[in-house]
Amino acid sequence: MLGAWATAVGALEAARVAAPYQVGWCSWYHYFHDVTESAVRDNLARASDWPFDVFQIDDGYQAHIGDWLNTAASFPSGLAAIADAIAAEGCRPGLWLAPFLAHPDARSRRGASGSRPTRAASRSPGCSTRTGAACNGSSTPPAPTCSTISPTRPRALRHAGFSY
Repeated sequence: MLGAWATAVGALEAARVAAPYQVGWCSWYHYFHDVTESAVRDNLARASDWPFDVFQIDDGYQAHIGDWLNTAASFPSGLAAIADAIAAEGCRPGLWLAPFLAHPDARSRRGASGSRPTRAASRSPGCSTRTGAACNGSSTPPAPTCSTISPTRPRALRHAGFSY
């Protein structure tokens, strides 16, 4: 099932399965999950001095892990404005995702009713976030988490300007 999904999303999004290595900057190695829009923009201002193509924002930009389309308060301009700024510097906008993880408070984990998953559904082992809450991390995510890997989410990120 996962292989079929990956093949379908790869075909929809024109995955670069034979692409050469990408050289770029990534926020994770200095800021980890404490990255801010201000820090991204400060580094971006120096991007023309660096020999790379991709400028990637890693974990910390999103409201919660699993909310790939919703930025944290520390990114007030939103995703499209950041992608536009990266592209204006001549870099390819990149965004980190972990589609099989979702924080218990992530919008993507809420069902159609808007309610949070039950405690039992939230107990699977996973990551620890900056707030100390465990994330759902499993090879077969619960139904609400499956929405985070819907082909519409990558398309929405690509529409916002992120191509990597």
